[in-house]
Amino acid sequence: MKRLVLVIPVLVLLVALVAIGCTNKDLIGPTPKADEEIVSSCVTCHIDKETLQEVASPEPEPTVSEATTGEG
Repeated sequence: MKRLVLVIPVLVLLVALVAIGCTNKDLIGPTPKADEEIVSSCVTCHIDKETLQEVASPEPEPTVSEATTGEG
């Protein structure tokens, strides 16, 4: 009986979430046109070599302090 009391509210909650997710048209953007590139995730930008070269900045040279150099 206790399981039934827990299962019914969980199922009602899941059905409500699915119904809200399927009917919330405000979250859906316009469909991209055929000539537009679709960016599905961060991976698309991070594996594009040309884009990476455009936005990349050189790493700064590490500075070595004379106080911390030497033998242990």
